[in-house]
Amino acid sequence: MSALLEATALRAGYGELEIVHGVDLRVEAGEWVALVGVAGAGKSTLMNAIAGTVALRGGTLRFAATELASRAAHERVRLGIALVPQGRRLFAGMSVEENLVAGGHVRSSRDAVADAAERAYALFPRLRERRRQIVGTLSGGEQQMCAIARALMAGPRLLLIDELSLGLAPIVVDDLLEALERIRRDGTALLVVEQDVDAALRYATRAYVMQLGTIVLSGASTDVRADPGFGASYMGIAG
Repeated sequence: MSALLEATALRAGYGELEIVHGVDLRVEAGEWVALVGVAGAGKSTLMNAIAGTVALRGGTLRFAATELASRAAHERVRLGIALVPQGRRLFAGMSVEENLVAGGHVRSSRDAVADAAERAYALFPRLRERRRQIVGTLSGGEQQMCAIARALMAGPRLLLIDELSLGLAPIVVDDLLEALERIRRDGTALLVVEQDVDAALRYATRAYVMQLGTIVLSGASTDVRADPGFGASYMGIAG
């Protein structure tokens, strides 16, 4: 049986610059996969290539056995892939509720959008309290909650999160990780880029370590963490 997401020899980049070089990666239905590596390793480019905002240069990318190379980003959302990008990219001048409604544009009716919003508010009660508040006035943690909630409005089978904890206090990150675990238990698979490696490997089922556009180490999170070459691979040091 094929994985929910499967990349084989995947290559991607910008203009003449290739950043992702022949990556093999898979995510099974309902699992949490961590993608770690130092800044500049190519993680964001890989995430954007999966979401469809960066063009593929080679290899294959399949989601639920559907070839994605010819699918635009909005088509991938309809297929069940949602991205929380680095920097969140919310509509800062709109309210929390307006951002969620925008995220639910693929839903079939207003009732379906309202139901999805209720589920998001149940996951993040603080957003319910601030649903009329302009997103640009929220704290960093609240904005990340809103970004995750907006992505969930599309009802994804796979949620991509690029730099979950960037700029956030540890206590906020713990709350976000617990929320993601609830999302995973409800059946949504996760591929998460996270700078806090210990946290990433504590929650994830499996992990990939990326260095200079390639995967240099992968496996069960516990095995990756215990691998003698993990420190050298993660830090980008030849060893």
